[in-house]
Amino acid sequence: NFFFFHILSYLIYNRHGEFTTKKKADLRYKLQNKYLTVDDWVVHPDSDEFHRYNINLHSLIYYMESMDLDYALGINLDQIQREGKLMSVNPYDNILEKQFSLTCRFSLPKFGNKEQKMPIYKAHLRSTSGNHQIYWYETIKLCLKDLFTFNRFCIYPSSNQLYDIIDISHLKWTSDVFEKYNIRAREYKKLGYKWYIHSENLIEFLATNDCSIPPSIMDNFCKN
Repeated sequence: NFFFFHILSYLIYNRHGEFTTKKKADLRYKLQNKYLTVDDWVVHPDSDEFHRYNINLHSLIYYMESMDLDYALGINLDQIQREGKLMSVNPYDNILEKQFSLTCRFSLPKFGNKEQKMPIYKAHLRSTSGNHQIYWYETIKLCLKDLFTFNRFCIYPSSNQLYDIIDISHLKWTSDVFEKYNIRAREYKKLGYKWYIHSENLIEFLATNDCSIPPSIMDNFCKN
């Protein structure tokens, strides 16, 4: 069985007060604990991501099960408007590839943002709040809790994985990215997350470049 994560922000804003990535992650863990069994798989796209598989998703899961693979890793690709402008999404054009047609990889070298993601994983695993890797603390905590219940999730977490087989189109480079990362930087700093500096680097970059992606970046880190 597959379990798809949908947008949790609405639930958090309306039931849990101010949005934070920690609240989102905690709610995700509760949903997994309540609805999933050890035989399930989680397919985990963010609301601004498109996952691109080179084979049918069911075939991929079948292959991973046959090879005793617990999760697959993908690479975040920055999708931007061809002229580098940070524009709003046109709701009347349902082909986002036309609106954000340039594929780039500059988030890691320019801002230090992690580009690896974990889009598919077995239900006994928990991923970090940004879904970049296994969150071993939550995974082991769940395992220890289940030792005294039904042992649904307490199986030895394998390190077997598929590397970088999924391209993830990241559609964050829109007109509101500056505002979003200002909020994120404040939140991460308040929580004591040291990676708030990555958000501050992005904010400074956009402020310096008039909230656009300059030609030098597109020449060095993008492809048609």
